[in-house]
Amino acid sequence: MKVLGLMLLLASSLMASTEKDYAQLYADELINNFDNLLDQKLLLNDQESILTTELYAQLIAARTYIEAKEHQKERGYIEFNPQKFEKIKAKINHIAKDIKIEIDNNKERSSVIYPSVSSAGNLTGNTYPRGVWSLTYDDGPHASRTEMTVDNVYSSGIKATYFMLTRNAKSLPKVVDAVLDAGNELALHSYTHQNLGSSSRTERELNYEIITAKKDLENLTNRKIKLFRLPYGAGTRNSNLRQKIAGQNMVHVFWNIDTLDWKDKDPNSIVARSLKQMALTPKKSGIILFHDIHSQSVTASNMLVQRMLNDGLKFCTVSEVVSFLNNQEQNCL
Repeated sequence: MKVLGLMLLLASSLMASTEKDYAQLYADELINNFDNLLDQKLLLNDQESILTTELYAQLIAARTYIEAKEHQKERGYIEFNPQKFEKIKAKINHIAKDIKIEIDNNKERSSVIYPSVSSAGNLTGNTYPRGVWSLTYDDGPHASRTEMTVDNVYSSGIKATYFMLTRNAKSLPKVVDAVLDAGNELALHSYTHQNLGSSSRTERELNYEIITAKKDLENLTNRKIKLFRLPYGAGTRNSNLRQKIAGQNMVHVFWNIDTLDWKDKDPNSIVARSLKQMALTPKKSGIILFHDIHSQSVTASNMLVQRMLNDGLKFCTVSEVVSFLNNQEQNCL
């Protein structure tokens, strides 16, 4: 993606017109920097997680900024303004200062996992058994693409964990049924995908996005929800947020492989980026983040799964791995 991405970045910059457009340009710049840093880490065999870097926090911040401006429409051709671009970059970098990602890189740690504000209640993937992976999808369900991922997963003989928005699930109950009927795992990703780590969120909003979201999704599906993922992964160090999640008897689930499929439209570069991160994980294992609302994600996730299966890698749902780590009965390992 590097050379082509930079060319596209330069070309698209000539048409930037809204705050969202400038944020998109900055996100492209950050992804190129992310890929360059990933190549450096591979060269040096540096296994310290790239997801703990300031660069990654800026990427998450860029996504939150872009999605907050999602209703902005382009106004046609307007000459690129470097000053405005720098202003938007500064806003995004300011947001990133509040986003602190903590990934446990201890190769030998294998503690019990349970709902808690401590590290025991925040599963990142780096404590997974060697060679075991969980395929996870966020932000769905989507009217058509979610079922495409379900078909791909089912035909591959594996199961995935779907972190759903309660709002979307309520509007697409038949798609939710399709996910569950194929044997996949249901997990919660909030009600409406707000940045819950933001200091502007009220207690009422937090309760709605966590407590009400869980209750409504359980009522819709008649399934107990045991796993939660914060939108954007923002707020893992927020004790109030973590207490609300644990208080609902849910474990928070992060990831150690970010495909960046929310921005990258090329399935090939998505797969390449994923494989590079996988090669640097402590036990060649962990949690892979995709989004089942994008067409490129449908293609890229299937490509990656087939590559991994050809390499003899093992897939389990997140709860199956939790059960294994807790020395409980499970059907995968």
